[in-house]
Amino acid sequence: MDISGVSPELVVQAVAQQEVATSRLEAQVGLVKKVREQQSNTLLSLLEAVPEPQGRSGHNVNLKV
Repeated sequence: MDISGVSPELVVQAVAQQEVATSRLEAQVGLVKKVREQQSNTLLSLLEAVPEPQGRSGHNVNLKV
């Protein structure tokens, strides 16, 4: 790739724009990871709050047609 005809200012500007885009992407990925972790913790809390069935409760299905 020959960039001899490209001004140094344009190269610096392109690199700066790429760095901004990379920083934004990293911030978005971090936010998505945080939200997924919070959702996971909430789901686990909900599952732990469900009481265990007593005896045979919940094991049989009554099908009346």
